[in-house]
Amino acid sequence: MKLYAFFVIALQLTGIYVTAQPKQGKARLDSLIGEAPRIHDDSDGVRLLYAISFGYLNIAPEEVLQWANKELDLAKKISWHRGEAFAYCNIGQYYNDRGNYDKALETLVRARKIFHEIGDNRKEAEALLPIGNIYLYKKNYQTALEYYSNSLKFAVSIQDMEWQQTALSNIGNVYAGWAKPDKALEYMKKALKIAVSQNDIAGIMLQLANIGGTYADMRQFPKAIAYEFKALRLAEQLGEKQSAAIYRGNIGSNYFYIAKFNTYEADSLVSSNRFGNLSKGIEFLNNSITDCRKLQYKRGIEAFTGVLDKANAFKKTINKK
Repeated sequence: MKLYAFFVIALQLTGIYVTAQPKQGKARLDSLIGEAPRIHDDSDGVRLLYAISFGYLNIAPEEVLQWANKELDLAKKISWHRGEAFAYCNIGQYYNDRGNYDKALETLVRARKIFHEIGDNRKEAEALLPIGNIYLYKKNYQTALEYYSNSLKFAVSIQDMEWQQTALSNIGNVYAGWAKPDKALEYMKKALKIAVSQNDIAGIMLQLANIGGTYADMRQFPKAIAYEFKALRLAEQLGEKQSAAIYRGNIGSNYFYIAKFNTYEADSLVSSNRFGNLSKGIEFLNNSITDCRKLQYKRGIEAFTGVLDKANAFKKTINKK
């Protein structure tokens, strides 16, 4: 089972908190947390709490909810409705990652409603992306495509390249879900091109992973592994633990399928030994599941445990021969 790789970038409602240092990943989060003791009861305090809770999404997701709730409480205390909406966005993403789609949809729709009420057309349009993600996971592809397409139109109209990258990537995920891999790759490679042009390491990571997942759908597992390994290295570089856990699980799944079908030529990543590929797959899956449990990442645990069970059952059939 493939997990879609859009967990952070799809929710990034830009412009609420900016630091002078061009850091990414864990380094940026550590810098933000260092500022937390100096938070004041004002909009800057809400911005900082948003940035921290957002930063935790892929690094330590178990920390997201407490920081997002602090953000929500402070925004309500100072009657800053825009800050409330941003808090609901992070809370919605937290519940989405844990498979609680009804709760996620409820909070994200609430965020979009606030943006509409305060006349923030840009943020209202950006909120289409995480709502679309929920429909994608529910396999309501048509509705997801409508949300993503409307969001992309707005991004193009204001020439926001980062936003366009996100929308293009997620549209690619819709076509992957629809079993239209060529169309999926078309959109994902457009997104990757934008990420490279912007030197967006997190964006490059996500696009590489999505492309790898699509090659897996096409049963081109060696290609899939090559892309997923590149994504994994970037996730480790950025300190994004949840993303790294997902990519390890996807790599393990691909090695299992290579062993199962046993029709692929050996290369620098794929062994000519069937049992060797299977063993490597089981190792990656076990490591992924261990990490997912530490992160309380329910979707990853369920997805990769299912593949691991199949891999272990297949191992028994090989041992009997």
